[in-house]
Amino acid sequence: MISNIGIYEDTYIYKGNEYNRNNYSELLDNISRKRRIIFLSQILLIKKYGFNSSNTGIGDFIKKKINEDFSDKDNFLFSYEYNKKENIAYLYSIRNNNLISLTNDASELTIEPIQFHIKNKIIRKIKNSKDSNILFKINNIFHVLSLEKGYIINSVIANNEEEVYKNISLINNNKLLIIDKSVNIESLIDQVREFKIKNIDLVEGIYEKIYRK
Repeated sequence: MISNIGIYEDTYIYKGNEYNRNNYSELLDNISRKRRIIFLSQILLIKKYGFNSSNTGIGDFIKKKINEDFSDKDNFLFSYEYNKKENIAYLYSIRNNNLISLTNDASELTIEPIQFHIKNKIIRKIKNSKDSNILFKINNIFHVLSLEKGYIINSVIANNEEEVYKNISLINNNKLLIIDKSVNIESLIDQVREFKIKNIDLVEGIYEKIYRK
């Protein structure tokens, strides 16, 4: 059985129980060696590159860019997506400082930022959502994402509604705005009135995975 572990700031959530660095060993005792780790509150950094496929392979190109652009690359986890039609590479990174030894003895390991999970869920469930804006909330943190042709081009974390207002005012209102049902739309009505809005459950499945006993 796969153990689903959520990391929220400095807290580890597994089967509804919360752990920190003081009782971290208890978490390791309870989880299986097959693990899925979901970063719930980490900032997703995004870099966009033009890529000429005639010069090198995409994998070598990404490695080169990581070496050039990240002096502290050992402190990050990286992933990339490649828009072959437009020769654009998106390099995504998150800090890995909260993993500690969760990965050490894992026989099977998946690590996923919540932003990727939500993007994939939306594209799978909502027609014509590859160009859209997304607003969802995990505990007390708001996430604002912008998608373009199915790729995350912008990702922002906001700690309160005032920051959400500022970020929504900057995004393209020609795109569909998908809002998680946990977000109070009434408080955002002035900011979102020009958007076409779709209101659905986005994070319910995540909560079920990490809080289910």
